[in-house]
Amino acid sequence: MKLLVIIRHTLKEALRKRVMLAGLIITGLFLLLYGIGTHFVFSSMQQNAQGGSMAGGTVGTKTIHDFEAALFLFMGMFVANLTAGLIAIFTSCGTIATEVEQKTLQPLITRPIKRYQLVIGKWLGHAFLLI
Repeated sequence: MKLLVIIRHTLKEALRKRVMLAGLIITGLFLLLYGIGTHFVFSSMQQNAQGGSMAGGTVGTKTIHDFEAALFLFMGMFVANLTAGLIAIFTSCGTIATEVEQKTLQPLITRPIKRYQLVIGKWLGHAFLLI
């Protein structure tokens, strides 16, 4: 029960940070640009396939299209992974140290809670945030 309170508190605290807002904006811009770029690339590939400009017949063309689709997917997943990692680092960096410095941790520590419960609760809160 105490752990759930700490997880909820950590989630609220992380969502209030400007870094989280910046991460969400960057993620939204990436998804927009990625969607637009993928649309134009695949429409261009479809026009090339209909025009017969690719050598190798239908089997070779389908293989090339599948490879290009997988390549775009992997590039998008790489950027999404990088963004998630940066959000994780910047939202969790100095969580406990900042609370000690701002003196917001003292009221929490005086409660009947063990230190490992506090640390695990903070960790789980940031883990749920990234999920």
